[in-house]
Amino acid sequence: MSEEVENNVSSIIANYRRKALKELEKKTRSPAKAFSFEDLILQIKRPYFKSIDPNDTYKVVFYRLLRWSWYLIGPPSLYAVHLYSTGFKIGSLLVYQGYIRKLEDLKMLALKSGLGIVDILSSKSEVIVHVYEGITCSGLPNVGYTLCHFEAGVIAGVISALRGERYHALEEACWGTGYSFCRFRVRKYGK
Repeated sequence: MSEEVENNVSSIIANYRRKALKELEKKTRSPAKAFSFEDLILQIKRPYFKSIDPNDTYKVVFYRLLRWSWYLIGPPSLYAVHLYSTGFKIGSLLVYQGYIRKLEDLKMLALKSGLGIVDILSSKSEVIVHVYEGITCSGLPNVGYTLCHFEAGVIAGVISALRGERYHALEEACWGTGYSFCRFRVRKYGK
């Protein structure tokens, strides 16, 4: 990735981070009284990705159709577990197969794949990760619960594989809970 693109992404992350930290200080909005299946598919806010790929909207719609089809056939807890487990396995494999060698590599991989703009706020025993313009939820209405189980799994899988210990990612903020970003708290499993 060119230095110009990296500087642009760093600037975008800094702006999003300022906005996110301000949002965390405020109370969240109340969930929408009603929303449709189409709202979950077609409400997309990904200005960075759209600026670099005019077909981004089609990719997001296709991903969300696959993702939300689970919601139509089974209980939400079932698809949440499946998506988290799948993400965890993929995150671990990305490390074991050498695509990710350090936590910073997750940022570039997420950016290149269109998963989202990853911002790692801390990396000691407890890791805080923000994802801006995330493929699963960016632009969605406040539905009253977090939505990004796959991304949580990927993050936990990457960190677990890198550190050689089991970690768990908990999504604390999401478009689905009235924020304009996703926030994951990653802790050693059992803590």
